[in-house]
Amino acid sequence: MADLKVEVGLTLWLDTERNDKPANWDWTTLLDLAPDEHVEVTRQRVKPYEPALPSELPMFDGETFQPEFDYDRLGAQMRAVFDVMGDGKWHTLSELAKVLDAPEASVSARLRDLRKTKFGGFKVDRQAHGNGLFTYRLITGPT
Repeated sequence: MADLKVEVGLTLWLDTERNDKPANWDWTTLLDLAPDEHVEVTRQRVKPYEPALPSELPMFDGETFQPEFDYDRLGAQMRAVFDVMGDGKWHTLSELAKVLDAPEASVSARLRDLRKTKFGGFKVDRQAHGNGLFTYRLITGPT
């Protein structure tokens, strides 16, 4: 019988550093290996997920968008909104507008842009609080 090498990727996400295995942990039994087969286990550290905007933002769009006047301004707004929202907490448009010194409509537009695939396709949650008040949160973990 010819040797066959099969590489399988398995990712385990653990909350804490662990060197112990659960009771009765045995790859041979788990994978139903024959006596002459074996498993090689390697470990590597993985950096935590850190969301990021592309270093060069794609072109914005819209009927009134004029690149020579709007691209730099909207890009700076996008980065500012992203930086503030990166805390993963809930924020109102008025809070964001005050912190960023930008109109609420602009902040709202940048939140919509963050959801677009070309700007990263980030998940931005929205919660309704009644009377037209909403809060927004950028999901910073893998989705």
